[in-house]
Amino acid sequence: MKNWISQNRVFLSALIAAVVLVLQQFAGSAAIDFKALGVALVIGVLGVAENYPDFEICWFGHIGDGNLHLNILKPADLSKDEFFAKCQVVNKYVFDTVKKYDGSISAEHGVGMTKKPYLEYSRSAEEIEYMKALKKVFDPQCIMNPGKLFDL
Repeated sequence: MKNWISQNRVFLSALIAAVVLVLQQFAGSAAIDFKALGVALVIGVLGVAENYPDFEICWFGHIGDGNLHLNILKPADLSKDEFFAKCQVVNKYVFDTVKKYDGSISAEHGVGMTKKPYLEYSRSAEEIEYMKALKKVFDPQCIMNPGKLFDL
């Protein structure tokens, strides 16, 4: 599968664009974020599947407001450490693609440790400073989730 995807990237990109255009024509006034759908398809077909040919990949979420979630399931025969190491291969690709299309690295579930280094991809320096200031107001001694989002 990986070789087939690599050899057919241009075809797959065109196919994804065509699918999105067709869906737009038939959707009428449906509240579907086709930009998010296209980004998800590009990430899924051209990036994630290429790096995870043997992993089960699940897309879920609520496409109406553009919040799509990517979940890569750990194979039973792979250790946790090996799995996380393999996941690092594609993280930057996924977040770079999201940034390119003005998406957000996080939806309603928060940033988390995986996305912590990429916060500036979807938040301005000013927004991050406001977030840090709020953290200091509500947690002046930094005892709630220390280091999870900010290293204060």
